[in-house]
Amino acid sequence: MLGYSEEELLATDFDSITYPDDRALTKQNFMEMSHGTRQSLQMEKRYVHKSGRIVLAQLNVNIIRNVLGAPLHFVAQYQDITERKTAEAQLHKLSLAVEQSPASIIIMDINGQIEYV
Repeated sequence: MLGYSEEELLATDFDSITYPDDRALTKQNFMEMSHGTRQSLQMEKRYVHKSGRIVLAQLNVNIIRNVLGAPLHFVAQYQDITERKTAEAQLHKLSLAVEQSPASIIIMDINGQIEYV
């Protein structure tokens, strides 16, 4: 997803692959989990691909604690949502263009049922 090998990822830290503007919020969220303020985390954030391009991801994190409640590990799942977010942005632009058009626009299904005016 980010273009790095397993060895490269194991030799780096979390901040190195996080987009700089997202680092502070990410650290804050992980600190809240460490201190017990929150038990899990779900957020969208940006990562830096090995090539330098930005990868948008859905991040889901849970914390593993020992029997005394001390934090041991974070377990995280990352899902690449770059294509979805790009499509949503394009759809939003199209929607704005349609809404601001001086012409009438009607969308019908294959049976002639009007779906959008």
